[in-house]
Amino acid sequence: MRAFLFLLLLLNISYATIDPPAAPELRLLISHGGSKMKDQNKTKKELINELAELRQRVDELERLEKHHTETEEALREREGQFTLVADSLPVLISYVDPEQRYRFNNKAYEHWFGHLREEVYEKHIKEVLGELAYEVIRQYVETALSGQEVGFEKWITFWPI
Repeated sequence: MRAFLFLLLLLNISYATIDPPAAPELRLLISHGGSKMKDQNKTKKELINELAELRQRVDELERLEKHHTETEEALREREGQFTLVADSLPVLISYVDPEQRYRFNNKAYEHWFGHLREEVYEKHIKEVLGELAYEVIRQYVETALSGQEVGFEKWITFWPI
């Protein structure tokens, strides 16, 4: 009589057909990702325990994946709410990353510069404002990006993208 042993290895299901041995140990070759591992002598109980442990890991991964998906959905919803609020304000609001590239700008930016936010996204400040305007504000931008609070008032002539 032949018995079937089902092993779950890293989310891949492998089926091994074995003959029940006279001794309580099973000798089988476990394959992993196409490469063969050395023979392992394990009892039926050890294999069942490993399978249960792997099932627990799969359950945990599925739980984490569900949590990750829910978190991403909540983040997208909050981002939409933030954009709605920022777009309704009659002021220029933007987020510039440490490399001085635009990562967010509101509708007022679109109206002010005459370019869609998608056209400004990932562009360097110098590209959006022009080189002369950038040189006027560069020191303030660098200070702000270093984490210090900055306040200044300047009239700037710029030639945007």
